[in-house]
Amino acid sequence: MLVYEKRKLSQPSTIAIASEITTPMHVYKRRKPSQPLTSTNVAEVTAPMHVNKRRKLSQPSTSTDVSEITAPVLCYKRRKLLKRSTITDVSNITAPKLVYKAFPPIPYACLQ
Repeated sequence: MLVYEKRKLSQPSTIAIASEITTPMHVYKRRKPSQPLTSTNVAEVTAPMHVNKRRKLSQPSTSTDVSEITAPVLCYKRRKLLKRSTITDVSNITAPKLVYKAFPPIPYACLQ
């Protein structure tokens, strides 16, 4: 506690300087380009970067290319899941049929 109080007294203006520095640095971390980005430029820059991170494409793709690329990838993921499952006939193993075999349905006339 004594050392902390001494440091506070030796540098009293650190909090004010830190608050002045951090606000522009936070803006510079988000936008480093020399020109301020407009809404159209942001859409043009961020969309191919997002695709390049997932697909690692050599060329930045447009919106039409993205729709053509992402659809087969989703189908490929679904096919992978189907390949992993060893059960072929899922309809024979569902819960309602097991319950139906164990407990036959009560006729509606008996319930009244």
